[in-house]
Amino acid sequence: KLNACARFARKLHIFDALSRVQILDKKGVAIVKSVLEAARVNAIKQGMSEDRLFVKEIVIGKKLG
Repeated sequence: KLNACARFARKLHIFDALSRVQILDKKGVAIVKSVLEAARVNAIKQGMSEDRLFVKEIVIGKKLG
């Protein structure tokens, strides 16, 4: 379910990715949205410009155990 949400955010500008994920009606939307927001905040804290932030990739792992 997370991979289905993440697919809509890959290779987009951060604002486009957030807006596309928000309109989805999937179970994992909240998790993907929070990860994107955290990545955006971390990039800004490191001095990067918001205008130049793009989602290069999102890697979803399998549950262990």
